[in-house]
Amino acid sequence: MDRLRRTVAFLRLLHRRQIHRQQRVRQTFGRIFRLLLPGAEWGRRPLLGLTAISVVTPSSSPHPPPEHPSRKAKAFDWDAARIPDSLMENHRGDIGYIYMLREKTLECASCGRRHVVDEKVAGVEYCGCKSAKSSVYGEQTPGIEWTPFLERKDILVWRQEHPAGSGMYAYKMYGHFGDVTPNEFVEVQMDMSAYRLEWDQNTAQCHVIEQEGTCGRAISQIYYWEVNWPRFFSNRDYVCNRRALAFEGGDSDDPVVVVYSKSTTHPNAPKKSKNYRVEEYWSVMTIKPTKGWDEPGLEFSLTAFENPGLSLPQSITTWVAIRGMPGKFDQN
Repeated sequence: MDRLRRTVAFLRLLHRRQIHRQQRVRQTFGRIFRLLLPGAEWGRRPLLGLTAISVVTPSSSPHPPPEHPSRKAKAFDWDAARIPDSLMENHRGDIGYIYMLREKTLECASCGRRHVVDEKVAGVEYCGCKSAKSSVYGEQTPGIEWTPFLERKDILVWRQEHPAGSGMYAYKMYGHFGDVTPNEFVEVQMDMSAYRLEWDQNTAQCHVIEQEGTCGRAISQIYYWEVNWPRFFSNRDYVCNRRALAFEGGDSDDPVVVVYSKSTTHPNAPKKSKNYRVEEYWSVMTIKPTKGWDEPGLEFSLTAFENPGLSLPQSITTWVAIRGMPGKFDQN
């Protein structure tokens, strides 16, 4: 009986720890969404924001690959719709591209310390040279189309106008967290259950329409997502094709998970008259563990774009995006 009581007490302790870790991961994602996803908030609801975490090639061009045709057969044809291995493979090196981008656009060529983006962040050593720049926000580096946009604790963001002259932007984010395991990060990202609504306040509803596989690091989904927009605007909704795929490390490659998403269509998700269907969305995220998959510590790269169907002047777009950034990114 004592052994049974000790076992029950131990299981309860594990359960409490698991809940605590899940809450921490949700808070991490919540901070990321408030920071970048066109979930820049207007009042309490998002105005401009991306809705899923994913990216493009590590080159400067943000153009997505051609879309797969929609499939209306009763048995979903994953062989035709699955995002190809070759595209997923292309993003194994996205974090390495971020390292180059950080060096070329954010580091002083003389002292090697960081330039200020939009504001200083505690714990970062900034350039102290006599010729130090007050800010590199929006500064164009020759040969690189991505320009520095903002910095918060553990997070850097670049952007580039896409298409040129449109006032819309593709965003590229780099982040690193020491208190979340890569497996938890991936699993929470892929979660499309009602549980997600508890931590992602931007989401009105979401569900999986089709799925291939069950492991969070090797799975394909067609999903529906509705995002809250402010009063007087229609909610935006999405039908997306998403795939997550793990790559084991080799002689010259680090182990990573790539999560790629892009707009698609599906007969079971027709357009709704009350919503605006976003038909131009893509994103890709590359996640790298700093230790093991089940040990806290990870880096990630996220690149994403969407056309929300609303044209705004660049000054207003920038204001809305910055308005949605949390005052202190490390606050839960």
